[in-house]
Amino acid sequence: MTSLFKQMMETGGFSVDVFNDSAGALRNFKPHFYDLVMLDLVMPKMDGFDLYRELKKQDPDVNVCFITASGQHHEDLRKEEYRTLDKALFLYKPMNMKTLLAEINKRIK
Repeated sequence: MTSLFKQMMETGGFSVDVFNDSAGALRNFKPHFYDLVMLDLVMPKMDGFDLYRELKKQDPDVNVCFITASGQHHEDLRKEEYRTLDKALFLYKPMNMKTLLAEINKRIK
């Protein structure tokens, strides 16, 4: 899935780093480098919210959005400390390539 995602994003004109688990993403994170970090909520080793917290420690201004399969699923996973996150930070799967690229462009401007 990550290879396909990377290929689609590169076809859309973006330079992309992808990781299959949150530990790898955290280990390779470059503060103040990325225009947007897209986090899946369900990942091995640590969920998207925990990774978000760790990335914010390294770069308080990091621009993040969360990807999830359903609104109910993300509501069930949200911990008390994340209940105040703006619902606009969430993208819901599935979405077509055109919609995804439009959402990414909207978030990096």
